[in-house]
Amino acid sequence: MDKQIHRGTLEMVAAMLISGTIGWFVLLSGLPVLEVVFWRCVFGALTLLVVCAMLGFLRPGLLSRYTATLAMVSGVAIVGNCCCCSRPIPAPRSPSAPRSTTCSRSCW
Repeated sequence: MDKQIHRGTLEMVAAMLISGTIGWFVLLSGLPVLEVVFWRCVFGALTLLVVCAMLGFLRPGLLSRYTATLAMVSGVAIVGNCCCCSRPIPAPRSPSAPRSTTCSRSCW
């Protein structure tokens, strides 16, 4: 069990390093947020497809219709999360600047 915990810890550290540095590369790319999210999701989906095929998770009859639907809904939620969390954080305003009551930028 200790070996599994150690491996899981290393995998989480690697995932967080990747997740934490992706924003820096996005800023360097200069691409629009939605374009970055699109390509990130495409490469992620292709990688998951290859991994699932290698592990034998794509066998016919393995997923029920309910499970497949949950997987698709989860995928849409992850894309929405990427869209909303990948927006740049605005610079702080001076106290004398008027407050805006509308959002200047939408996730979609």
